[in-house]
Amino acid sequence: MENIEKLKYRVDALVQESDISASYIFEKLFTSKEAMEHKFPDKFPHMYKGEDLNFDRRDRRAEHSFCPFHGNQTTEGSAFAIFNDNKGFFCFNSDCLYSGRPLSVIELVMAAFLDVDISRLYDLDLSSKEFLEAGKILASILGKELGITERMFDQKVVRDPIDEIYYDAADYYNFLSSNKVYSKKLKKFLEGRGFQYGKYTLDELIEKFQLGITPFKNDMLYKYLLDKRHHKKEDILESKLCIERNGKIIDFFWDRAVVPYNHNGKIVGFYGRALDPDGDSRWRHMRLEGTVQVPNGIHHILRSEEFILTEGEFSNIAVKAMGYENAMETRGTNGLRDEHIELIERVRNRNPQMCKKCYFAFDPDEAGENSVIKLGEKLIDIGVEVKVIRLPDGLDPNDLLTEYKKKAPDVFEDLLNDALSYDAFKIVKQINAEDPRNPSELRMTINRLSKEMRAIDRLERAIVAEEVVLLIDSLIPKERLRSFLFKYWVDK
Repeated sequence: MENIEKLKYRVDALVQESDISASYIFEKLFTSKEAMEHKFPDKFPHMYKGEDLNFDRRDRRAEHSFCPFHGNQTTEGSAFAIFNDNKGFFCFNSDCLYSGRPLSVIELVMAAFLDVDISRLYDLDLSSKEFLEAGKILASILGKELGITERMFDQKVVRDPIDEIYYDAADYYNFLSSNKVYSKKLKKFLEGRGFQYGKYTLDELIEKFQLGITPFKNDMLYKYLLDKRHHKKEDILESKLCIERNGKIIDFFWDRAVVPYNHNGKIVGFYGRALDPDGDSRWRHMRLEGTVQVPNGIHHILRSEEFILTEGEFSNIAVKAMGYENAMETRGTNGLRDEHIELIERVRNRNPQMCKKCYFAFDPDEAGENSVIKLGEKLIDIGVEVKVIRLPDGLDPNDLLTEYKKKAPDVFEDLLNDALSYDAFKIVKQINAEDPRNPSELRMTINRLSKEMRAIDRLERAIVAEEVVLLIDSLIPKERLRSFLFKYWVDK
């Protein structure tokens, strides 16, 4: 069996060595019977002129056609370039999600025929199944010309044993939630978190997020993985889902609701929340040892102009239950790492319309606010506008459901609309931290912030000053404070 990565290199080499041009490949792909079976003329009507494709052959360096991946194109279709020298395909239109780098032939097939998302297209670990399927499609259309056969792609995707254990564990926890006794216990927990007031029923919520529950005995997952799924003991221990203690192997999670971290269908980690709300707070949140390479839900935000960041897993689910799918949790205040921000930056470089604005919905405590300051700065550096949702004291997004019940979605929408600019949030935080006790101390605090305020343009200074007036529990009348702030912050 050929390693999939090596197979990709082999296919790419055969394409480059072939005598046919990239424009011939493009035309054959999009006028093939397979293209017709996928209803391409209906899916991409702008690409076709009768039964033929629209081509613009005025550029000596490349031929051009309509891009199959987006609308908003000129009548000449000049944005999508077909390079015959290196047999690559590239869209110059900023509206195109696939404009980050040239697509190879096999990547073009994966994207057009199988709708493989940009966040998976370049990662064979996530898209190996689609790669093999795309290879068979390519072989059926151009196999003779390229020297490839469908049989080359007739192989089983061999996953890492830890990946297989993660899949089986997620299925097991989720399957238990369908059992009458376990289901009652899990739904009682979810009702205690207010999820019955979101847009999903509890059954829909469990299915959508593949929520699960741990078995009553603390070694049942281990026995299931070992005896029913036939995983090796050493692999199960390496997965961290089971641990060895006092000579006995037991499950890592017990008496918990379980949330799998799911990235485009791949399970990359787990979070367990204690079912007993009155239990020891030290063990309320449990995550597997080690880091999660891909944040839970990042594939949702990479396809959105605006996105929301939350700290916790159930806060993330709550935001989505209130109607906002473009949300991602960061697994606590330190879970969003530099490589995750670099991934957002790469998407923005490909398409500046994506990930334009970030709303932080972190907990309104010291740790949450400090994390907003740190992460907000990094997002601003890559061109993302940052806004901060000011949650009521002591409440996280999930608490809104328990506090406001059916009104929670409207309350969250109001909070979102009233979100602070990053600069205003930073200044308000500093003023509140200094906690001036009299007008003289307030004046000194404002003077200390004047240099920072002058670093931004006048319009933004005026907006920040007004936000500060409205939000600070002022020690002097608001009109006097407004006049003072404009004198020291805006007009100077």
